[in-house]
Amino acid sequence: MLHMASMRNSESVGSRTAERPAAAVGPSAAVAADPVLAAGYDVLLDVGPGKATMAEVARRAGISRMTLYRRHDQMRTLISEVLTAELAVVMADSVANAGQAPGPARVADIATGAARAIAEHPLMLRLIELDPATLLPLLVTRRGSTQRAAESILADVLASEPGLVLDAEADVVARTIVTAASAFVFTETLARAEGVAGERWPQFHRMIEGYLT
Repeated sequence: MLHMASMRNSESVGSRTAERPAAAVGPSAAVAADPVLAAGYDVLLDVGPGKATMAEVARRAGISRMTLYRRHDQMRTLISEVLTAELAVVMADSVANAGQAPGPARVADIATGAARAIAEHPLMLRLIELDPATLLPLLVTRRGSTQRAAESILADVLASEPGLVLDAEADVVARTIVTAASAFVFTETLARAEGVAGERWPQFHRMIEGYLT
């Protein structure tokens, strides 16, 4: 789900309700360069997915609603594009910043770096704060386009490591890792409230590396 190079981690969100964070930050350069995605990002950060409207996105993007509807037929697809665009940047950063050790350690570096960046992303924290019910189906009833994109990228990473997994298993292994990562991402706010957020990520890394060994 998210570029972190120029972002500061949000403070604990438990004490805020519907007001926008005072230290809100902008999207990745890829999203910021697209007026529609940038407007969608801004609206989501302000009010969350439950109250976001196509009319408000169009207004902030400086286009007509008809023009917006030609690109996205509903708010759900716009939200997915925003999150997937941010995820692509996070995954690219995680691959670039992974350690040089081949095999399980490198894949665990990439998976952990991406999962933590998404979990700590101001937009993800805001979505969980404002409208967690909107994210619940991603855990229990369906895989969203953002998750599928993460699985595809991770499957390519696994395939690039000779002998790590069978080619036929890369997709299912990637899906298993993304499913585990989703539980960590969606419980970041709870972990912060309990004061254990930072302690979880070395454990996640060990879990992924052990799974692949």
